[in-house]
Amino acid sequence: MAPKTSSTTEVQTEVRRVTIKLTPEAYDGVAQLARQSGLTLTALIRQALALFRFFHDHKDAQVFLKENGEMREVVLLNGT
Repeated sequence: MAPKTSSTTEVQTEVRRVTIKLTPEAYDGVAQLARQSGLTLTALIRQALALFRFFHDHKDAQVFLKENGEMREVVLLNGT
């Protein structure tokens, strides 16, 4: 069976469906974050995966968070 595709007027993108199981608490948290961000669940999960990929690809880099003029280092824990 060929994968489904979605298209705009010029671009065709292959789409694959993935099913994940979440606890009710995890689902509620993701759904709430999606609503607050104005995103669909799919868009939120895609962004989360892109962010995970970014940090995975830069796992030896230092990451800093600047909030209210205060700079802090973010320590990323790698499970491997």
